[in-house]
Amino acid sequence: MKIRFLDKIAAIGALLAASACPACFPLLAVVGSALGLSFLRPYEGVMIYVFQALVLLIFIGSIVSFLNHRKGIPLLLNAAGSLLIFFAFYIKFMPILIYAGLSLLLVATILNFLEEKKCNQCKITSVSKGVILKSKIKCP
Repeated sequence: MKIRFLDKIAAIGALLAASACPACFPLLAVVGSALGLSFLRPYEGVMIYVFQALVLLIFIGSIVSFLNHRKGIPLLLNAAGSLLIFFAFYIKFMPILIYAGLSLLLVATILNFLEEKKCNQCKITSVSKGVILKSKIKCP
């Protein structure tokens, strides 16, 4: 697995971990039930820490993506979303801040994906324009 997919995988994992905690995230409880994540209910206390670890992984993945494509908007959105989530967990618990942070993380991950796609397309076209094949076959 390449490290450039770190923020995307962590974002999906964070949404699944949040969906597995119906007491903390009642709006995502429906998603968790539909996906069959209700078996994780006994581990709800652990899933909160998994969720926070995945938010940190999303931020680290966003930094790696920033180093690849040098676009600051996804990194700023990701930093704001991460700060909102950790503010809600450690300073004043407000579910609306967690949902807003998750939304910002999702938007930042989508923007990172689109920027990496553009960046990869530029690299491929610049390399393919420079290659000129000249083949000369001589028979004995």
